[in-house]
Amino acid sequence: MSRLKSELAAHEKYYQFRFGTATASVKDVREKMLKNNELMLQYFVGDSTLFVFLIGKERYEVRVIPNDFDIRGKVRDFRWGITGYYEASVSDTSLFRQSLSAYETNSLDLYRRLVAPLDLSPQDSTLIIVPDGDLWLVPFEALLTQAPEMSGDFNSYPYLLHRHNISYAYSATLLREAKSKPHRVSPQKTLWACAPFDKQYAEMRQASVYRFSELPESAWEVQAAKQTLGGDILIGPEAVKNRFLESLNTYRIVLFSTHAKADEEGYIAFFPAEGMPEKQNLLFTKEVYNLELNAQLVIFSACESGLGILRPGEGMISLARAFTYAGAHGLMTTLWEMNDFSGSRINVSVCNQLKSKLPAHHALCSAKREWLENCSSQEAHPWFWAGTIALGYFGEKDK
Repeated sequence: MSRLKSELAAHEKYYQFRFGTATASVKDVREKMLKNNELMLQYFVGDSTLFVFLIGKERYEVRVIPNDFDIRGKVRDFRWGITGYYEASVSDTSLFRQSLSAYETNSLDLYRRLVAPLDLSPQDSTLIIVPDGDLWLVPFEALLTQAPEMSGDFNSYPYLLHRHNISYAYSATLLREAKSKPHRVSPQKTLWACAPFDKQYAEMRQASVYRFSELPESAWEVQAAKQTLGGDILIGPEAVKNRFLESLNTYRIVLFSTHAKADEEGYIAFFPAEGMPEKQNLLFTKEVYNLELNAQLVIFSACESGLGILRPGEGMISLARAFTYAGAHGLMTTLWEMNDFSGSRINVSVCNQLKSKLPAHHALCSAKREWLENCSSQEAHPWFWAGTIALGYFGEKDK
């Protein structure tokens, strides 16, 4: 423990939170953190029992669910049912059917096991979910509340998203800290966004061991976000790491439309600055911990930014989580390799609704519903929209 604490001390904000912050109590959650229509669902996965703590303004219950099914296996098959559907060759109808069946079967079973026993009501319009273990890999809004009437008609699927606004939290304590701790300064500027890998600049990129494909929608995304919210953007060769970080703490909303990597050496990629060593064009997770952020919202239009290492008692240690310790109140992050077209459209829709003063987690759920209402049946498959989730505190500071 002494050696571990010595290593973690290099990440001052994480160290201070981990060893110097009192744990949030049920009273804190009920009286200081939740609104009347909000319900926190905190999951704890034991060897033989699954505990769910339901906390609301007027409600506190603990539900005990037998852990007599393979949660890890069902989560794995559920995710493969989503991502595998579009990784298959179009001509491979057998794999299409297998992945579709895996999604429908496991999403419905996970709903019946994890959500149905909680007796949620329409008054619980906003769910704040604190997952545990492999449940961090599940976008609950893509769970099916009943069997579809017509398999493959994704527009008509009964997604949990249609019943509730859903956001997530790393823990009640982190949520409380994000709510209660003011920023050092109140940033006056709105949006700060970057799109280093727009297709226009593909030929300008240097050869590198870090090879990043073009993101055809990224420049459109940041330009449309700026048109809605105002602010400033960097595209292509302008979007270098040092220039972006210099002004990072003066904006309320930060948008990364770029590539990211999720693991212990996770990073966000910037345009290769001339004369700089390759690694210095990347913002690594360990660097994020020591940033000084004043952002109310950080949006990752980047693949797998919400994934990382699952650690017992800690949850998901990820690139996105590091931004919480750096001062971001709320995050929009991703759970798999997102579709460039749908992801950019959903993010721009979020910006439109933020301008209307809608809190970010409501804006994201509303943007997903808007996508489902206007897209084709094929594009209503969860792979296109369910991988982006909202994490953190989205109260008055969003406004």
